[in-house]
Amino acid sequence: VFLHSSLAPQRLSSPEAPLQERRKVLRLAKIDTLAALNVAFFVNAAMLIVAGTVFFHRVNPAELNLQTAYVTLVPALGAFAAVAFGVGLLASGLSSSTTGTLAGQVVLQGFLNKHVEMWVWRIITIIPALIVIALNIPTVEVLVISQAILSLQLPFTMVPVVLLTRHRDLMGDFVNGHLTNIMNVCITLVVTVLNMLLLYTLFWG
Repeated sequence: VFLHSSLAPQRLSSPEAPLQERRKVLRLAKIDTLAALNVAFFVNAAMLIVAGTVFFHRVNPAELNLQTAYVTLVPALGAFAAVAFGVGLLASGLSSSTTGTLAGQVVLQGFLNKHVEMWVWRIITIIPALIVIALNIPTVEVLVISQAILSLQLPFTMVPVVLLTRHRDLMGDFVNGHLTNIMNVCITLVVTVLNMLLLYTLFWG
């Protein structure tokens, strides 16, 4: 959310760009975002479908992890599937680390109102990974915990966005319409309720 919000202004020729240019940049940003999210959706869906088909009734879930999954794929789908699995993991890691670094830089620059060198963020973002490696923490557990944390912080991101984008004095010609506001509020409520259920499951379930 933070990174995508910062991409559109960077494409403007100047902060005082005309309305027509702003509309064009916003339209291109929407296309980029929709394309990226749809590709991610279908890739994730394909991974879940393949994993469910290949591993169901064949592998003990307790014995399955990122280090052994590719070995299980070989007899079922061939060596190419194992290679594709490895390439996918590498691409996913590079993509998420790049996005996280850029998003963190955008947020900090917004709060401090000053430029932060990229190498500083690279050092900061690599520290958690080094801690995980040094402590030999199971990879799957780290992934599950990280995704749970990301999920829990979503309402804290969505609520300000919903509130800010409904004010005409702030958004001008790009203020959200009534239908968009209603949809945003409903989606935010659903996400918040799901996160409350997640918290209940983690601590009391």
